Amino acid sequence: MKYICTKNLEYSDRLIIKAIRIWIRSMVYDQNSLPTLITLFNNYGVKKTVIPFDDFMGCIALSSNKNYDFRKVNCNFVGESEKNILLSLYYLQYNKLPVTSYYLSNLVIQKFRGCAFESLKSICTNFIKAGLFFENPLKYLEYNNEKMWFNSKYKLKNNWIFNILRLLKIG
Repeated sequence: MKYICTKNLEYSDRLIIKAIRIWIRSMVYDQNSLPTLITLFNNYGVKKTVIPFDDFMGCIALSSNKNYDFRKVNCNFVGESEKNILLSLYYLQYNKLPVTSYYLSNLVIQKFRGCAFESLKSICTNFIKAGLFFENPLKYLEYNNEKMWFNSKYKLKNNWIFNILRLLKIG
């Protein structure tokens, strides 16, 4: 199974994932997410993004007939819905509107697509003005798989050495 690890994401992608999770957590616990989001976006110089982001997430929340995969705030992996948001932002940034529309259709119903698209456009514009660009999340899948393969090979190698040292009663 292919996962995207949040620690491998670039700053702008990690910022969006963090904001999504804050917004979702606030909705679950019936809290106002705006003060936390204002602080978060202000730290990256994109304070004007708060309202379009809130509108975008509201469009997703109102499209209640979809099955979503959002993760908890401290989860190390990106969910499918979060990946679709990153892909929408990435392709919108490069003006690939049909592809953006495809990934957006996985998140919102037709009724809210116009509002969600305008909110995404505003988010992209604010990020680009601040010098923050979105990366293709699919590149993280390749990086993550190579890293996981290396780590599993390294662990096997270390376990083998550890077993020999234990047998020789050195370690």
